Amino acid sequence: MYRLENVSKSYGDSLVLENISFSLPSKGLVAIKGRSGSGKSTLLNLMSLMEKPTDGRVFYKGVETSSLKEKDRASFRSYECSFVYQHFNLEEDLTVVENIELPLRLRGDENREISGKSHLLLEKFGLFEHKNKKAKVLSGGEKQRVALCRSIITEPSVLFADEPTGALDKKNEKIVMDELKELSKSILVLLVTHNEAIVKKYADHIIELSDGKLVSKPLSFPPTDEKLGLRRKKSNYRFLSSFLGHNYKGNKLKNALSLVVGALGYAVLLLSLGYYSGSKVKLEEERSSSLLYTVANVSKKTTFAIEGSPLSLSRTLRPTKKEMVQAFKGIDVTIGNDYSFFFPTYNAYECNGFPKDPISFCPINDLSLKDRTKSFIVEGQAPVGESMSFALVNEEFEKNLGEKAVGKILSVNSKTKVSEGNESDDVELSFSFRVVGVVHEFPFLNVPRVYYSYPALSKEMVRTKLPNISRARGEPVSVASFVNEASSSSEYSGYSYLTFFKEKDMRRIEEAGMKFGDLSLMSDPLVINQSFIWL
Repeated sequence: MYRLENVSKSYGDSLVLENISFSLPSKGLVAIKGRSGSGKSTLLNLMSLMEKPTDGRVFYKGVETSSLKEKDRASFRSYECSFVYQHFNLEEDLTVVENIELPLRLRGDENREISGKSHLLLEKFGLFEHKNKKAKVLSGGEKQRVALCRSIITEPSVLFADEPTGALDKKNEKIVMDELKELSKSILVLLVTHNEAIVKKYADHIIELSDGKLVSKPLSFPPTDEKLGLRRKKSNYRFLSSFLGHNYKGNKLKNALSLVVGALGYAVLLLSLGYYSGSKVKLEEERSSSLLYTVANVSKKTTFAIEGSPLSLSRTLRPTKKEMVQAFKGIDVTIGNDYSFFFPTYNAYECNGFPKDPISFCPINDLSLKDRTKSFIVEGQAPVGESMSFALVNEEFEKNLGEKAVGKILSVNSKTKVSEGNESDDVELSFSFRVVGVVHEFPFLNVPRVYYSYPALSKEMVRTKLPNISRARGEPVSVASFVNEASSSSEYSGYSYLTFFKEKDMRRIEEAGMKFGDLSLMSDPLVINQSFIWL
């Protein structure tokens, strides 16, 4: 069914896959294994036509896939293949049956056919009694069974399973793997996993990668007489409108808040533009007046069109270090991991022991402010050295607090869970910051913010170990090393790098806009400054 000939994939100067060749049968369970960063996910992306190889050729049912037009590639992903992931990716506010039927409704199949297929799957997987429950109330095992039903309702020829049991207990792991094994008797199942026990028990064939190279014996199967007959999706604009409307209603509070904040933001923008009109000198002074001015998240985005629809899907990935170095060549930049999965920017906190509503906790590279040319401090002072024991807050934070902020103790806790193979670790971070100073910032950024030291956070992430994953690997694994080794498409990576620039280089960054080479920059001050440039 598949044949890969000397396939390589590069991102900038970084070679992720090198000279991969093998062929696969039309059915069976093929395990793809290798350590984090070995190229497993990239290989799946190439075989699912999400990406094209830099060199070499990928054949599917006798057709070289790079020759397919984008609408044919989209048709391939709708009819020929399907996906199941570790983290379910369900629509939490849709019911079980609505989630299962979603891919068929998106591609415009007949209602009677959809209902018949979903009824059979609900019965087969023991989900019928849960069919009208919202996905968000299901257990992890139930969610994975729903995700599996959603994947196979399209009757694919190939099922891509990327760590499908990584977040499951032993009982549910067996249920899912038994079903994948049964499916593999009639279709091709490509399974990415770190779990050696699963590989030994269920795999018919093994592909092993190391540093982008094939280290197992290349699989070789005779070509089949299968022909690729791509079908055309029927547009279902009524369902798309209904689905988007449902999604909007299901997040009424969030959308209402976004609308209000957006309206206020535009009002403030217009008023401020009027205030600053004719005062270019004042504008130039204010543009860099934010502690976030030199901070940006950098990611790489890929967009996929939805055939027959005005909508498109956007996928955000973390670039490689080589891509980062190449893009910012000649610019003084500090590149660090994005740890927002473990310590989110938006957090509830306690002030001197009293609970408070969530606000933004933002990392900066130099909490002492020695790297800034202007004075921001209006109360207190900047700390000396980098520590997670001290913080700066802006004037809006103090206004929101309703009392003097200097000297207050801000306590924040963050709990999350990470998985690798069949192992998982709970990560709990607790920090107590003493507010040592209050800063004045650009008026457009008037939301309460707490600023802490990114270098100090990085040291905490090195010290924070993952005991269960360490035991499974046979070597110490910290949060820092785990994030550093995470794939570009893993949520653990934050899908980005956090970058810190010098003030002198920010004008060049601004001139490049929100794009720098093939990379996208995200920064609140950059967005606001761009609005001035455009206007």
